[in-house]
Amino acid sequence: MKIEELLDIVNEKDEVIGQATRSDCHNNPKLIHRVAHCWILNSKGQFLWQQRSMLKKDSPGQWDMSCGGHIPAGESVKDGLLRELNEELGIKDVSPVLVEKYIAGNEKQTEMIYLYFVFFEKPTDIFVLQKEEVEQVKWFDFDEALTQYFNHEIKATSWIITQLPKIYQFVFKKHQSRVHRIMPDVIKNVGFDFNWSEEKVWALKLPVEDMSIKELEWHFDIPFWFTPGGYYDLKPRTVIEQKDDNKQEYERTMKADLSHPLDIMYWKNSWLLLDGLHRLVKAYILGQETIKVRKVPVEMIPEIKK
Repeated sequence: MKIEELLDIVNEKDEVIGQATRSDCHNNPKLIHRVAHCWILNSKGQFLWQQRSMLKKDSPGQWDMSCGGHIPAGESVKDGLLRELNEELGIKDVSPVLVEKYIAGNEKQTEMIYLYFVFFEKPTDIFVLQKEEVEQVKWFDFDEALTQYFNHEIKATSWIITQLPKIYQFVFKKHQSRVHRIMPDVIKNVGFDFNWSEEKVWALKLPVEDMSIKELEWHFDIPFWFTPGGYYDLKPRTVIEQKDDNKQEYERTMKADLSHPLDIMYWKNSWLLLDGLHRLVKAYILGQETIKVRKVPVEMIPEIKK
């Protein structure tokens, strides 16, 4: 008779307070237990989607996080994740990065989720799949995956909505050298193809002049901002027209200091902001027709790059 796996039970502070079997944990929401969830990204900004084995009891055949699993009693979460990456996908010698840990659950179980990501650069035929766990894996563009998910073209767990945007936000903030690669096409198509330092931009000695806000108003229709937990999914126009539904971003906008000019550069046949989108939106809301700007020449790119 196979001995059932034991899991550590933790409190809301993630302190171990006991042990229980996996089946007990899955049938008692009071038993908080640890799991590791990991998303794998490549240099193109794509993520690896894993299709759950058709043999799985829960959600067979659905597309899921790149890798994940329960952490057995006595094992560290990171060691458990490294083991899962090796067992499920045949991946070794990677360095998972912890994004956050949080509690989530339903009427049957409660999990202390450790959310990780790793950068990994291999074609899908390199992965060695654990067939009882994984049906197949495939690299997806974020926009492509979301479109298929919301159009019900593909069956997937909700982790793509609740977790993956957090991963991209984290990379955006902590791994600036990779930001352009993970931007959605709607941003890439209009945005700069280099990373710049706002401090270096502010330090430039440039004349200030007036510009019609109408010439910059096109920014309002591009999702340059994030909703809480989202990723490049909020247009300034939406904040302007639906301020009660976007209070956090609206309040941030109305706190912007209009005494500072905007910094702009002529890029892809339009004047594009380097700094000052919240100031631009505030000026528009207040009914201004013009705003102070500084025009940064393209030739100065080497001076402002990170």
